[in-house]
Amino acid sequence: MHIIQTPLFDFEAFIAKKDNDQLTMVLEAIPAEGWIATLERERWTGRKGYPVRGMWSDLIAGVLRQAETLADVERLLKRDNGALTPEQGSW
Repeated sequence: MHIIQTPLFDFEAFIAKKDNDQLTMVLEAIPAEGWIATLERERWTGRKGYPVRGMWSDLIAGVLRQAETLADVERLLKRDNGALTPEQGSW
């Protein structure tokens, strides 16, 4: 049995964008706001100083950039530091 899912955004528009614009597009398209708000309300922050929203953005960035390890994600974050606002994550 197959489930047909509607696209989150236009694929051609996604391909035409640069890396960090692609990340912003994905973060805006994923309906995770309710989940993130629940985690923030519960004060679930993991390690002190790492906000839920930022960690979520970093996780999605790692998946989007096909990072195989957490070290790869860390390298990506350092390389592209400042591409997103602090509310969006570390990028």
